[in-house]
Amino acid sequence: MQECKAVLKSRGLRATSQRVVLLRLLLEVEGHRHLTAQEIHDRATETLPGLNLATVYRTLEGLNEAGLVDRLDAGLDQVRYSYRDPDHRHGHLCCSSCGKVDEFDYRLVVRLAEELKQRHGFQLATHHLGLSGLCKTCQSRPSEEK
Repeated sequence: MQECKAVLKSRGLRATSQRVVLLRLLLEVEGHRHLTAQEIHDRATETLPGLNLATVYRTLEGLNEAGLVDRLDAGLDQVRYSYRDPDHRHGHLCCSSCGKVDEFDYRLVVRLAEELKQRHGFQLATHHLGLSGLCKTCQSRPSEEK
């Protein structure tokens, strides 16, 4: 809990109970999994009963703006969040048909960023990259099921 308070203060944020609980919850997620706001809300209400889902959304967006939380548009109108761990950089493959999210090696993101910079003079934000398309399972389904 003290670690979360220190991290928040280092970013110039007050260590409110909502921020501390949500940040701690995201830090403790196994395998750097990304959670929906509803999943985060459900877990957080065990510690903060009465926590409003709208407050969870606002708090997550604030943590994202402060660079502490990554926001991933996973397709199918699904947004997921995770703690931004500088030691676990990766990209995401988001299936636009079933919503499955897989990670891919960050070195591919770096190579893509270098290529875009060289060819287009474009600086890609490499801290968090999500790509949408179809996963292997959805590709193998007959086209009327996709």
